[in-house]
Amino acid sequence: GAGAGVEAPPRQSKTRFFIGLDDDEDRSGMITFPHSRSSASAGPAHAADEFPRRGYSADLAHDPQPPAAMGLSPRSRRRTAAIADARRTNSVGAKPQAVINARAEQLLREEVFLALLSVQDQPYHDIGQLSEDMNDAGIRVVFFSSENESRSVSFARRMGLETGWNCMISLGSEDKCTVAANKAKLPRGIANVRPHLQNVDDVPLLVSLFVDCTPRATQEMLLIFQEYHKIVCCMGSSLNSMSSLAFAQADVSLCFDPVRVPLCAGSAGCPRPMGASLAEAAGRAHITPAEKVASYFNSLCCTYHLHREANFRFVLLVQQSRVLTTNMQRAFLYLLWVELALSFMVLVSYMVLLPPIVNGEQLLFVAALQVPMLAASILWAPPDASTMKLMPVPQCHHIPNVARFGVYFLLRMIPSTIVCLIVFALCLHSFCERDHGDCHALLGPRGTHGTQAWNGWAGPNLQGLVTAQNILCWLFVAYQSITVASFFHETLSLRAYSPLKNKIWLAMVPLVLGLQTLFYAVSVRTVGTPAVGAFTLSDAPVAAIALAAAWPVAMVAVHEAVKHNQHKHFVREQKRARINFGTKLGMHSPV
Repeated sequence: GAGAGVEAPPRQSKTRFFIGLDDDEDRSGMITFPHSRSSASAGPAHAADEFPRRGYSADLAHDPQPPAAMGLSPRSRRRTAAIADARRTNSVGAKPQAVINARAEQLLREEVFLALLSVQDQPYHDIGQLSEDMNDAGIRVVFFSSENESRSVSFARRMGLETGWNCMISLGSEDKCTVAANKAKLPRGIANVRPHLQNVDDVPLLVSLFVDCTPRATQEMLLIFQEYHKIVCCMGSSLNSMSSLAFAQADVSLCFDPVRVPLCAGSAGCPRPMGASLAEAAGRAHITPAEKVASYFNSLCCTYHLHREANFRFVLLVQQSRVLTTNMQRAFLYLLWVELALSFMVLVSYMVLLPPIVNGEQLLFVAALQVPMLAASILWAPPDASTMKLMPVPQCHHIPNVARFGVYFLLRMIPSTIVCLIVFALCLHSFCERDHGDCHALLGPRGTHGTQAWNGWAGPNLQGLVTAQNILCWLFVAYQSITVASFFHETLSLRAYSPLKNKIWLAMVPLVLGLQTLFYAVSVRTVGTPAVGAFTLSDAPVAAIALAAAWPVAMVAVHEAVKHNQHKHFVREQKRARINFGTKLGMHSPV
C-alpha cells in the first residue's frame, strides 16, 4: 500500500508500523509491527480517526501479549496492557466496539501511518468462468467449506457462486435453524437437513454453499443429494486427506494435484529446468515422495487423477460426456423400438394366419447384426451447438410421460412394419397365382391347406416363401436406415440438423444394404427351385413395388410431424427446468 503522506515532526522519534487487513470479515483487524522506540510526542490525528469509523480495529485485542522476539518497548507493552484492559472492560458489560475504538484512537494518535496490507485467499483464475458455464448447463456448483460463514461467503463470492438469500447452510452446529440477516430460515447442522427436506421444503438441495463442514458431514450431505436422485461429481485436491470420504461417496470423482509456487519463484536466481521460463518454473514446485504416495492413496476412489502438467478443460469433458451419454440413450432407445417393431410384425402375421414372415437365420441376421450397425451410427452423431445450454433430465424422469412415449412409438415404427407385412402378403399372392392360378389372398393355394404346412408354402413352393421373406427383410432394413437418421437429434428436424454430417451413417447405410442384398442372394440360392421356375423380384406385383417405393416419403413426413410435436414439449420442459434450477423459494420465502 501507499503511505498516508504525513511525515513526523523533525527531531521526534515515532514508532512506525504496518497495518495488516484481512479481506474476510471474521479476521479483519490491525496488527502492529514496531521496530523502533518512540518518545511521547503527538502524531497526526486524521489517520487515527479514519480507522475506527471503518471498523478495522475490531480485533486489536486478539493477542495482548506478543512474543518477546518482536522487540517491544516498554511503551508498547503499556499499549498492549491498555488493550487487554479494554477486553476486560468489555467482559463486564461495556459496549465492545465503543471501548475498542476509544482505545484504538488513543493509540493511533501517537503513531505514523505507513502502509496497509490486505491478505485474502484467491481461487484459481478461471473458476468463475467455470461456475458460469456449469450454471448455463444446468449443473449446480456446490462449495463445501470447513471455514466459518463470513470467510466462506467471501471466498465463494470470488468463485462466482451465488451468496445471496437462501444460498448458505451451516453443517457444523446441531441447532435447530439459523436465521440470516435477510430472514432466510434454513436448517443448521447435518442432522436437521433430512427433517427439513421432509417437512418444510427442498431449499437445502438448491444452495451453493455449505460452511463449517467436516468430512463426515460432507459425506452425509452427498448421500442426501443421491437419495433425492442427484448425480454428484466431486472435485478436490489429491493431497487433502479430508476429501477421501467425499471422493468415495460421489458418483464421479476428480482430484487434482495442487499448484504450489516455490518461495524463490519471484527471484531471478530461482533454479528452473533448462529452457523453462520463470513463470513455468514457478508452477513446478517440488513434490516429495511421501506426498506422491499420499496423493495416490487419496485418489484411489477417483475416476480421474489429473496432474498439474495435464492440459485439461473440465467444460470440454462435461460436453463430451453429455454428448456421448445422450447418443447412447438414443441408440438404446432405437434398438428397443426396432426389436419391439419386429416382435409386433411377427405377432400380427400369426394373427392374420400368414406363413412365417422370417426364419431363424433371417431374424438373427437382421436383429443381431444389421440393426446394431445402424444404431452404432447414432453414437457418432455430431454434437449440437446448444449441448451445454440444455438442462439435464433428472435421474428418476428418464421417461416422464409413458403415454406420450407409447404414442411416439406407434407413429414412428408401426406404420413401416405394416407396410412390410402388406408387401409380403402381396408378393405371396402374386407367386401363388403364377403357379396355381386359384389362391386365397392370405391362405395361399386353395385345396392344400389340410395336407401341407404353412398354407401350402412348406413344400415345392418354399422357394417363393423364402423370396418373399427376403424382400420383407430388405425393405425393413432399408426403412430402418432412414428411420435411424431421425434419432440423431431428439427434436430438431432433418432440415435443421442434417444427417449428412454423420459420416459414419453415410458409410453404414450402403454397407448394411449391401450385406442384406448379399444375404438375399445366398438365401434364395440355397433353397430348391420349383418345377415351374424360380421366383424372382420380377414376379412381385406392381402394387407392392409402388407401395414400397412411395412409403419412405410418407415415413419421413410422419417422423418430422412427431418431432415437431416433441419439440414443443421439450421446450416447455426446458423452461420449467430452468425456472426450478434458478429458483430457491421455499416455505420461508419472502414472496
